[in-house]
Amino acid sequence: MENTIKNISYSLSKWVRVRKETFGLLFYNGKEAKLTFVKSGMLIDVSNDKDKIYRLNINNEIKEKEKEKAHLFIKILLKKGLINET
Repeated sequence: MENTIKNISYSLSKWVRVRKETFGLLFYNGKEAKLTFVKSGMLIDVSNDKDKIYRLNINNEIKEKEKEKAHLFIKILLKKGLINET
């Protein structure tokens, strides 16, 4: 499982915004006017490129056991439609 997910990055869905917080990530779905709090701590990194496209990646500096938690967070975010595989 890890090898297939390791090289995948994720981008936000069209109507979604994200902000890094001390507890983890805060997502705002503008289409549904809905907030989602993800208590992921430092497990998931958020960055944006020159085109202001936000990308989520699993933090490479965390332990293997913590990566399993990060994968679960990613699966939940995909299921909720907040992120897409890129």
